[in-house]
Amino acid sequence: MIAFAAVADLEPPLDGVPDLAGGVGADLRSLAVDDGVAFVAACARVAAARAPGTVAALRAALNRALDVDCRRAAVVAIIRLGEDALLRQVAHALLHDDPVVVVGAARVLADVGDIRAVPNLVEALRTDDRVVGAAIIDALGALGDPAALPWVMSAVEHGFCVEAGCAALGRLGDDRAIMLLQKLGASDDKSVALAASQALVRLEERGVSSW
Repeated sequence: MIAFAAVADLEPPLDGVPDLAGGVGADLRSLAVDDGVAFVAACARVAAARAPGTVAALRAALNRALDVDCRRAAVVAIIRLGEDALLRQVAHALLHDDPVVVVGAARVLADVGDIRAVPNLVEALRTDDRVVGAAIIDALGALGDPAALPWVMSAVEHGFCVEAGCAALGRLGDDRAIMLLQKLGASDDKSVALAASQALVRLEERGVSSW
């Protein structure tokens, strides 16, 4: 079980779902079937619809779901429906001793896309675990907040999670990263050179240049 072991007990299990008509009702019923793909898609649609009463149904689904992707989708949907308390708890999970929990939390925050989590992610970047570091850097790149740039650049410059860092720098879209990426593009390490080159292409596509 990943990070959601830490958030599954936020509320006691809830039974049943709201009796809503139309597409939202059908999506809520999809949360009760054993179909992971349908579950994940339904969570996204429920969050987008923002219908009243759906948070309780999502929490009930979270308590029942065993699949990691399903649990993450439910947590993301609940947060997107305005449950800031859950956002704070997921952000706090970045401080957990279990690296699997931290990775799960970082992935949730990346999916949620709320830049308020950037300071928490930056704090969690103080780790020697490269799997954890890559997940955190991926999340910082996904959030796209330029405030994260100095920390991502520092990690890359110190040789920590360089490939993930290059990808994040490409997503952050800041010209301050260009010289570093150009240097890495000439690296003897082919995987690093490729990651840096791809990041430079992404910056170019976004109209970011050093001129």
